[in-house]
Amino acid sequence: MYALRLILGVTFIAAQGAALTWAAFAAPVHAKAALEGGKHVQVITRECAANADTKVFAETRNGAIEVRSWDKAEVRITVTKTMQVSSGGWALFGGGKPFKNDEEAAAYFEKLKVEFADEDPAAVKVKAVFPEYKRNIHLSVSYIIDAPAAATLGLETENGEITLRRRATGVRI
Repeated sequence: MYALRLILGVTFIAAQGAALTWAAFAAPVHAKAALEGGKHVQVITRECAANADTKVFAETRNGAIEVRSWDKAEVRITVTKTMQVSSGGWALFGGGKPFKNDEEAAAYFEKLKVEFADEDPAAVKVKAVFPEYKRNIHLSVSYIIDAPAAATLGLETENGEITLRRRATGVRI
């Protein structure tokens, strides 16, 4: 068995409300991105098949993980990537505006990656991969995961909440 990884690091700066959709292998992926006054936001939705004993693993930093149970034989993961840029009052201490222009900010935001491994219905994985630290930038990746009630969960976040709704079986946090 080989692991197939799809790296979704491409950011589309579009007018608010614009949506981009593409098919990646057999799993549909939907992405929507916007630049809103110093804040970059991208929403990615990924759906894949699941079975009765599916294991779902999710890892992130600076973001929440919410898991909701449902009666479908599939897993849907909605990822929200966010970058908030602040100039703060740090100019005297080497801070100040972290980017020269919106294009430079968008290029940095593209370095915030989300990796999916979901070709096997028995194990679905999603992981946030963060770029190098940059002063006055707050990056976060949050997940909303809809999964069968009997799915086993492995969830990990730093600086974020984990919320479980209607869980019936094993959870490792």
